[in-house]
Amino acid sequence: MKLVPESAVRARLAASAATPVLASAPQAQAKAQSFQAPQVSRPNVPDTFSQPSGKGLFGDIIKGAGDVLHDIGNLFKNDREKLKESTRPFRDTLGSANALKAELSKLDPKDPRYAEVKGKLDAAEAKLQKMTGYSSDTAPKPGTLWVDPQYMSGMLKNGTVSQSRFPVGTPVTKPPAAIDALLQRDGVARLFDANGNKISVNSPEEYRAMVAQARAEAGMPVQGGEPIGVQLDLSGGGGKGKRFASVLSEMYRQGVVPTSVTGNSVGAIAAGLLAAGADPVYIDEMLKDPKLEKFKDWDLIDGGGAFNGNYAFNYFDQKLRELTGITDRPVTFADLKMPLQLIGTVMSDSADAKDYSKAENRVFVFSQENTPNTPVALAIQASIAMPGIWDPVQMVDPVTGREMTVVDGGVVDAMPMGYGHKGLPEIGLSLLGLDSNNPNDSHNSAQRKPVQGGDVDTSNIIASSINALKMNKDAAANADDFRNRVAPEAGQFHMSVPVWNLKNPHQQSTLLGYGFDPVADPILDKQGRELTQQFLRDNMGKLSDPTASGTNVTSRLPQQVQFDVQVENEGHRYRATYGGGDTVHFQALDGSRNIDLKLGREKIDAMWLDNAAFKDLPYQLSYQLDQDRRPIWEKVWEDISPI
Repeated sequence: MKLVPESAVRARLAASAATPVLASAPQAQAKAQSFQAPQVSRPNVPDTFSQPSGKGLFGDIIKGAGDVLHDIGNLFKNDREKLKESTRPFRDTLGSANALKAELSKLDPKDPRYAEVKGKLDAAEAKLQKMTGYSSDTAPKPGTLWVDPQYMSGMLKNGTVSQSRFPVGTPVTKPPAAIDALLQRDGVARLFDANGNKISVNSPEEYRAMVAQARAEAGMPVQGGEPIGVQLDLSGGGGKGKRFASVLSEMYRQGVVPTSVTGNSVGAIAAGLLAAGADPVYIDEMLKDPKLEKFKDWDLIDGGGAFNGNYAFNYFDQKLRELTGITDRPVTFADLKMPLQLIGTVMSDSADAKDYSKAENRVFVFSQENTPNTPVALAIQASIAMPGIWDPVQMVDPVTGREMTVVDGGVVDAMPMGYGHKGLPEIGLSLLGLDSNNPNDSHNSAQRKPVQGGDVDTSNIIASSINALKMNKDAAANADDFRNRVAPEAGQFHMSVPVWNLKNPHQQSTLLGYGFDPVADPILDKQGRELTQQFLRDNMGKLSDPTASGTNVTSRLPQQVQFDVQVENEGHRYRATYGGGDTVHFQALDGSRNIDLKLGREKIDAMWLDNAAFKDLPYQLSYQLDQDRRPIWEKVWEDISPI
């Protein structure tokens, strides 16, 4: 969700503390990034590693390791400073031209100094033109262009930006018509039919006929073939993002078309490609591309992440050029035909422009309004930069010299709703794991606290990981995302997409599980299409009502959870019963032994809630019997491993 001022958050938290969660937050206020010239010096703000650990020998060892990695990282962190210096002549010349232009505008042409100032201005403009190809009128405005030397050094001419590589364009800020958004790439869109087969539509007439037929067959509350444009918001989730494509395709097939998109982390990948003209088949092929395994470009020495991200950035840059037909420079937000908002988290800012102890001020929105001249690939790279996994994006505004460190937007807002266009019905898609919707889970009931202010250390893996985890916890980001799922605001509709096979939870998409799984993916794709159909049957008729909202999950628990279901496991049949407490009783129906499985009330309540949404309780109980037989080391590894 879009983070709002602390007072509003507290009000919503208080209102949503009861079960079920029914309260909705105030409408998020429109906001834009504030761009200011950098200060001479940067504040030296203490971070997680700046004080004695107070945790005994083990804590001191961890702190010492962080200090060593910090020192090593300092040897390699000069690229941003070098870029700032190499762009200084551009910055100085542009500043001089702007100052002379302002001075000249105040002089009467008959003034004796007019000719002198005009001559100096012409000389400054000529120097600027020769150096970069820009004039003072065509150069980027402060804050609209950001570059990262780690990923973009090859795009810089003589170490600086140029008009040929980073032209200033006129961005699209209004959503296009739904049919234009669908067919923006060569007038053709590829989808999947109800059985998962690839199909193509080649004209508006063909698309409307397909939609009319699909709606009639599915019994949708809205009939006919006229598409509905929506604001689409996509959550983070790494390799779990493979689940987006089948949902998107069924939305398109039923005539629900994104005309403005917001994304965070893997959702930023899909959103960025959609805005550049990708269709659901393209998204599916990309998110299951085995080349994504190369995203794991190990680099443990510097940068704050296990992977340095160079392969990922180049991959996104190539895909965006392929989609738009722009081959000689990076694709910027101004090149897109659809509004796009990509979410990152600010970890350091040389301008110290905001009170960064407020979580909402940590959110950085890349968009046509804020960053029109910035490469979309860089924004995607920033949004996916999970602390400790990928290096943070270290970006510089060449116009002002301002420096920022930006990481995965999920640190403070994994489900980015409220950042897009208010005139459209808003649909959010989140990647849902098992047991995620219990209102009594401490992650879901947390209240936001002030986060660390000023600059946050991301110079090495340990510091980056620990500081980001603390910020995520203090921001109560999971609780905000939970309320987004179970209690969307007016005008918002939220679909939780389970990343596990509802009939076999052993088959799950994982955070770093990129590439195509020939066993699980076809099953999960079919499941995604079916769940999308049901979601649209329940909500399509309400999309035109700005006061309506909808979700496919619940947090409503009965006063006493109880169940009595049949379960099959390893060839045995059981009657599973529960009426309270921590234990589920499995009564054998075939002469085998009875089992009492202690799961804990919180776990049992969470399974009951999943079943209320997806009717999968017998399969989850069978899965828990399998989990109970696993060696303890396997369970521990599963808890700590993102893979």
